[in-house]
Amino acid sequence: MPALSELAPRLRQALLLDWDAPELRGPLFLRPDGAVRKKLSDLASPRSDNAITWAVFRTLQRLPVANWLPHLLGAPDAAAVTESASFDWWPSVPPASRRLLWLLDHLDGLAPADPAQQSAAAARLAKVAQNADRWRQQIAAGVERGDGILEPPCEADLAINTPTALVLVVGLYLGDIERRTGWDPQRDTLARGLDAALTLAGPGRTPWLLLLTDEYRHEGPYVRAAAYETLAPRYGDASFLAAQLPHLDDADHARLAGRMRWLSWADLLDTVLDHHGGLTPEDRLALRRLVDYLKDKGLLFKGG
Repeated sequence: MPALSELAPRLRQALLLDWDAPELRGPLFLRPDGAVRKKLSDLASPRSDNAITWAVFRTLQRLPVANWLPHLLGAPDAAAVTESASFDWWPSVPPASRRLLWLLDHLDGLAPADPAQQSAAAARLAKVAQNADRWRQQIAAGVERGDGILEPPCEADLAINTPTALVLVVGLYLGDIERRTGWDPQRDTLARGLDAALTLAGPGRTPWLLLLTDEYRHEGPYVRAAAYETLAPRYGDASFLAAQLPHLDDADHARLAGRMRWLSWADLLDTVLDHHGGLTPEDRLALRRLVDYLKDKGLLFKGG
């Protein structure tokens, strides 16, 4: 891995602004001895999903949140309740206990992502099944690791907190969502994101999942469609949502219905620019720089 001093010029170019922000100097990015972790090195890549998300939302973080967040969510009537917001970058959200308990009750439907690990996986699941009651107690006690913990934490790109809403952001550039976890073939990134948003929102706030991608469709004889092209629209169907989140009850399904918003980066920028009145000259300059940045990445003039 390169040293931080060697990485600095690439970070400045990749991130557009705030390359030396405190959020990028935490344990996710630097080892205790100051050595660069892979996550920070990857952030400097011109192909980085995280870099795009940082550049866009670090710019928006400087603007009045009521000017843009309600409109990105398609809920402009919520502007009055988004006068303030905090930004939590790359939060790690452990799976809820009821999700882990559901997995214990459905071990027969689980399979490892790597077929070469089938034998070892079968032995592990058999061991978990023999000790299921103990694992239920461990899960209730808050244990987060071990053979019976069959889903890792969900790491989103950003959580935007307002007094009445929690918006979890998943930003993609050249990447795609995951179709499954290591154990559950049906557990895709969007289901995990909705689950994490519900957990972070708690009982008193509205959970949202905001998915941002380069395009809605990748077309052409030699172009492979992205997983989100098929999956994202299906989450608008109540029965599909319930099937993908079977550990939740009807009340939680109702809370999540219609709470996933899918935009291209180009449409996000158009929405922000359509509602950018009353900005300072510095704010307008920041938006112009963001336009140039996304244009250089080939992310404008796309969408819809």
